[in-house]
Amino acid sequence: MPGDRASSTLDCDGYRALFEQHFRAMVRLARLLGAERVDHLLTAVQRLPHRQRQVLILRYWLDLPIAEVAAALDMPSGTAKSLISRAQRGLATALEGLA
Repeated sequence: MPGDRASSTLDCDGYRALFEQHFRAMVRLARLLGAERVDHLLTAVQRLPHRQRQVLILRYWLDLPIAEVAAALDMPSGTAKSLISRAQRGLATALEGLA
């Protein structure tokens, strides 16, 4: 029902939990790559090719295992691993330029 405080509180709590999950994932990835600032990490992620962005989001933001990343994108696990590796190298290089 519109204006119902209970439902808006649930929505707000759900968004808060989702934001906290994504923020923790960004911090984990930033630490993994040696990024000093999360905004630098986000800029670097936006510059990646589409498929590399996809695997990183599934792997680190949604915390999916490699097999599930591969299944979600309909590709072999080896391809998903390779794309993640390339994306990590690309991010590391991009972060050096942003520091």
